Amino acid sequence: MPRLSIVNLVVTTHSKFVDHRGSFERLFDSTWVKELNLLPQQVNISRNTNKGTLRGLHFQIAGQPEHKLITLLSGSIYLVVVDLRKESESYLQVNSFEVNASELKSIFIPFGCATGWVTLEPNTDIHYVMYSRFEENSYSGLRYNDSFFNIPWPITPNVISEQDMSWPLFDPRN
Repeated sequence: MPRLSIVNLVVTTHSKFVDHRGSFERLFDSTWVKELNLLPQQVNISRNTNKGTLRGLHFQIAGQPEHKLITLLSGSIYLVVVDLRKESESYLQVNSFEVNASELKSIFIPFGCATGWVTLEPNTDIHYVMYSRFEENSYSGLRYNDSFFNIPWPITPNVISEQDMSWPLFDPRN
């Protein structure tokens, strides 16, 4: 796991209990992010059938702060987090790293950060807990190939939504 420079970006490792019946994993524990005093508002699963599927980089621009806790259920991704909190010590820093379901890791992404990923293998499922409800008109995005951030994607995405291809380029003056 690379060194994380974004303030309040947290990676936790959970355990897996296996016996003759199968296995058991805890995907969420309120002690993992002690300073967070919120209850989850939504639990989502992103199912990605193709290798090279890109989602993001998304962030909320209004409404309740959007913290996320993501855990891979299957497959692997290259995860990218960009700090867009102007008051943060890590403003505009980018953290990117590979996450594999077999590593049993959960990643807490604080509000004010843009998040995106590209799948590194087919049939990658991502479980994520949201600490605010998705609000259709309250989110935005960064273009995945914006030269301002120079994100080192390990593969070229080949499945991208029209919306994710058309986010505006970042303007640091705004």
